[in-house]
Amino acid sequence: MKKVINQYGSLLQVIVLIVAMMLPKITDNTLMQWLSLCLLWMLALWKLRNPNYLYTIIKDKAFVAYLIFVIWAIFSSFFLSVAKSISIMTLITFLGGALSYFIAYTGNEKKELYFDRFILFLGVVLVFYTCYQKFALDMSRPVGLMRNWNTHAAFLAMIILPLLMRYALKSTISTWLLVFISLLGALFAFAMGLTLSRGALLILVVGIVCCLLFAWRQQLFFKHSLLLFGSLIVGYLLNGFIVTQNIVLRLGTISDTDSLTALGSGRDVIWGAAWHMYQDSPLFGWGLGMFQFLYRQYKPPLSFELAFFAHNDYLQFLLELGPIGLLIFIAFICVLLKRLLILIINLDSTPVSHKIESFIYLTVCIGLLLHTFFTFHLYQLTMQIMFAYYLGRSTRHFYLAQSIAIYKKNLQQENKLYFSLYRGFVTILVLLMLCGGLSLYYLQQAEKSQNKRQQLNYYWLAGLFFPPLEHYDALSALVLSKKLLDMPIGSSQHEEMAGLALKKINAAIDKVPLNARNYATKAGILQTMRADSTSVVEEYEHALTNTPFDFGIRYDYAHFLVATQQTSKALTVLWGLGEE
Repeated sequence: MKKVINQYGSLLQVIVLIVAMMLPKITDNTLMQWLSLCLLWMLALWKLRNPNYLYTIIKDKAFVAYLIFVIWAIFSSFFLSVAKSISIMTLITFLGGALSYFIAYTGNEKKELYFDRFILFLGVVLVFYTCYQKFALDMSRPVGLMRNWNTHAAFLAMIILPLLMRYALKSTISTWLLVFISLLGALFAFAMGLTLSRGALLILVVGIVCCLLFAWRQQLFFKHSLLLFGSLIVGYLLNGFIVTQNIVLRLGTISDTDSLTALGSGRDVIWGAAWHMYQDSPLFGWGLGMFQFLYRQYKPPLSFELAFFAHNDYLQFLLELGPIGLLIFIAFICVLLKRLLILIINLDSTPVSHKIESFIYLTVCIGLLLHTFFTFHLYQLTMQIMFAYYLGRSTRHFYLAQSIAIYKKNLQQENKLYFSLYRGFVTILVLLMLCGGLSLYYLQQAEKSQNKRQQLNYYWLAGLFFPPLEHYDALSALVLSKKLLDMPIGSSQHEEMAGLALKKINAAIDKVPLNARNYATKAGILQTMRADSTSVVEEYEHALTNTPFDFGIRYDYAHFLVATQQTSKALTVLWGLGEE
């Protein structure tokens, strides 16, 4: 049995990792992200049985910096966020990144080989799927499995670039292999061009420029490198000849208009709104994952952008985690840049293969970090796993290049305190993950159900396992508010139910104060209680502050104002004509 595990264990672990990476994109919901995180925890905990890995990785400055960033995000989500439930669920992405880093760091050559083969096969499938979306389904900008063309192009770049760089830095390569890899490079570049993503070119440019610098400095430059990198240019040029709306024409638009508008493709509007968000909470930020809920009240009136992300991860870190979160992440990037500089400049007798491997994957990650100035890679679990896996792999080879052992057999294996803490940690983690999974499952069931009573039951169960959720309180208050309309005003039963409804909706607002519908529900409850009109107006104003463009809320608000002889203001509210 042990022989079988040793033989197939590496393959199984790589399969689990790739499944964890692709699950969030195959089925895009939080439950799948939770399942992906469970798979990553399973792999990480399996490695943590050996304390040596933990003792060595905590000495890695890059991992420690990223871990501190994740810890700050956790602290912010639990204690500083305006909507804790949303922030805590957003943490899944960043926890996945930290775990992937550790998993790659504790890997070996066999696992890396398996991963390279699987990911290259997946990349080839995605290339043909991209062509199918473009030419068969007539999609203007194919997205593959990523649901975003920029993400899809970046994902393809992260697959093909390490392969090209690895063989570009080899002293010799057979002719048939050179032709085969060049053909792959052209195919990947052609598919990337179909997405019309200009930003993804940054990853390729950073990779090629750094590779040429590295080869020149280390005296590893070979002529076939030009052919391999030239295949990317061929792919893009081929795209320009075959496709009418092509990447070449899109690149030309940069010189036609204002630089910020051209480069941002409308992102400047989103960035302006994001900056105003930060200015309203400049110290600690709003909390992880808050941007998409805040944007509705900060976006320009004539903008039709939904903007679930700020399209600049650094700006989003600033407004959600405050200056502290952004500075920690910048410190993490500085560690990576310093390491890249060391790899390029230092001339020594270190094992060249390890040095090249470390350089390749670190360069790709730096390219992704540059691209994420214009997109939201770090908020997507799939990209976080890929990014962090490459970083962990780079770190492993960086230390091996310096003859620093990742696994030290001379360390004491039977550490009783460590294993006691390990068992306790695993027990707590399993309970937390189980509660989180059950909560997300019941939340999903509630959203599928059409029966209000059944929805309430599911929401109650979801809140039982994850108390910060506001769904049960919000729906309970809404159901009670409708029942109040059929009761005689002033009766003891009416007052009792109105008090309960008010209690429920206040609880929902306390948990998630950015949900406009909850304020509208509270305004309705106050009307049935014959509350002062000022209180009702205040709740409607709160609702419109959070979602100014909800016509349903505006209609209800205007209806109330007409009923209270405020016709002029009702017209102002209904049509958004401004203040009286």
